[in-house]
Amino acid sequence: MTDNTTAALQQGTEAADPQTLVSEDPEWGTAGHAEAFMLGNLMRVCKRRFANLVEPFNKLSEQEQGRLLSGLHDDLKEEIKTAVRIISANGRVTFRAEVDSVQFKGPSDIKATLKLVSGPETHALADMAGGFVTVVIESLDELLAIPDAELAGEPDTRPLFDASTED
Repeated sequence: MTDNTTAALQQGTEAADPQTLVSEDPEWGTAGHAEAFMLGNLMRVCKRRFANLVEPFNKLSEQEQGRLLSGLHDDLKEEIKTAVRIISANGRVTFRAEVDSVQFKGPSDIKATLKLVSGPETHALADMAGGFVTVVIESLDELLAIPDAELAGEPDTRPLFDASTED
């Protein structure tokens, strides 16, 4: 995917780029958009991390591999969070807000106050005054959690005996 397509997708415009890696230029907020976004951005992140290696990954020390994988994990996690937001939005208006307060007025009456930056999304919310909206409480960090062992490099020294010598 070209930089123009990636930039257009991030800005919410459709790119007419014949080199787009999905079957056609995806509409903003669709699964195709998330696919194009993820593919292009994840490739960019990986390329940036691995293109500057002086030695192949398997020649790096365990500590160097761990640093590389940890940095790659952090970069990929941010890109995937954005893609998850695109997919979960399913073409709907979404925005992130800080929950300022929640008051329990009665057994079935709760009042929540949100803080958010003014923008097109806030006007869409204002238009819904008196109506109903869907609130989703995100827990992306839980979805993207991986064990620390996955971020560790390969040991610098191999075991003296392999598994075939164990009884």
